[in-house]
Amino acid sequence: MSDYLSKVAILLVVTNEAHHLTLFCQSILKQDHKNLRLFVLENNCTDNSADIIRSICPAAWILSVNQNMGFAKGNNLLAEEAIKLDFDLLFILNPDIELHTNCVSNLVKLINSDDSFSAVAPIMFFGRQQRDLFKIQCYGDNFDYKKRIYKSLYGEKIFKENELPKEIQVNLISGGITFIKSNVVKEIGLFDERYYIYGEEADLAYRSFLAGYKMKVTSEARVWHHHDYSPKNKEKHYFSYFYMNRSKILYFTKYKLYKPLIFELFRELIFFPVKVKWSLKTADIKLLKFYYLGLWRGLIGETGKTRTEFK
Repeated sequence: MSDYLSKVAILLVVTNEAHHLTLFCQSILKQDHKNLRLFVLENNCTDNSADIIRSICPAAWILSVNQNMGFAKGNNLLAEEAIKLDFDLLFILNPDIELHTNCVSNLVKLINSDDSFSAVAPIMFFGRQQRDLFKIQCYGDNFDYKKRIYKSLYGEKIFKENELPKEIQVNLISGGITFIKSNVVKEIGLFDERYYIYGEEADLAYRSFLAGYKMKVTSEARVWHHHDYSPKNKEKHYFSYFYMNRSKILYFTKYKLYKPLIFELFRELIFFPVKVKWSLKTADIKLLKFYYLGLWRGLIGETGKTRTEFK
């Protein structure tokens, strides 16, 4: 199939993020690959997110639900619908992403170039005030599946043409910029819903690896991430670190990686004084509570959406 004929479904789970959606939707409309459609899960929104999407992208397929499905289940529902409608490729994005105009077309070209690729991804730059600095947030990241350790090759560096490889083979792709083949999703599934949010991309990458697939990233496709992790956004920090830590423990137990699990828990105990300083710098001392609560809830096997309130 010619690249321009490839049907691309852009999957978006949105939960009260209206302030990001104008920029997101406009960047979708500007894509030079036109054979695409936006699939949206309006995830128990109480703002005007759906209205913004409909006004800018009237052809979008929108499913509204009255409960928070989470990132994993929400994208699984959207993927299921897109696959039913015979879309060849799925592009999973977060609402705070802005795409360069040739982002999708370059990803289509790359993923179609090799049958062994399960998924590919663009280079991701920091957005907001740093948007024009081309400071790299994510490019060429790798992951130890057994120890669950991330290694960033180019994170925090300033991008300059011809100084970075145009393509890098990796074994992990960020969940919020995953460009994946529909036939791979049919074979190995998309996201494991026990994680609810955070950590599902590591699980997907491991299953992709076990199935014999490869992953690549390319600097020819570019996005900006306009997220807000300032110290003032305390509840966001509580939420994020709770689920990130819980997902880490759930991953270890799912794959019976008990030795690295014990090592991780021991390390958390040893570095407790450091974590106290870190929590005060990042948000406040209450962050420490949710940080360790996430570890505990993972150990007792809590999955899906927690009943914990992040206040």
